[in-house]
Amino acid sequence: MKIIICSILLASSFIMCETLNNNDNSIKIFWKTFQNDIKKNDKNDILKYFNFPITNTSFYLDKSYGPKISKKEFSKIFRKIIDNDVRKVIINTFHNTPYKTKIKRIYNNYTSTFNLSGHLEQNRKIKNEFSLIIDYEYLDEDGGESQLIIKFNKINSTYLITSILLAG
Repeated sequence: MKIIICSILLASSFIMCETLNNNDNSIKIFWKTFQNDIKKNDKNDILKYFNFPITNTSFYLDKSYGPKISKKEFSKIFRKIIDNDVRKVIINTFHNTPYKTKIKRIYNNYTSTFNLSGHLEQNRKIKNEFSLIIDYEYLDEDGGESQLIIKFNKINSTYLITSILLAG
């Protein structure tokens, strides 16, 4: 069984993006700290990077959560979103350096193979906003693509995750 990720909503803040500005050291410094905490894999350290409630435009997880997900709710599904593959992309994606790897997963005796890649993009219209874009390109006979978009906004002088979008 292949995970099918669906979302109708694509906000303009996700579309109006470009690669990160080389002069923006605040994002570089933040990203390095974030990567180090992701490497440690401590859920409480990682949850401090979220501005709860976060916007939930991805109802494949659980429709009962609604448009906003609280810290308590997200803690229950945390490992579904920040799984080992997503952690690998975050750890290996650097400022203006995309990351790409091939992944094989087994779901209930069904093997799924896909290319997994990640890159950072900065919003052209909102200076203190950037996103981590993770692309899933399924290599199975059914094919298909999906994206996990994690949006960061600068809030009180630090970047925090404000929304997660799953599309595809």
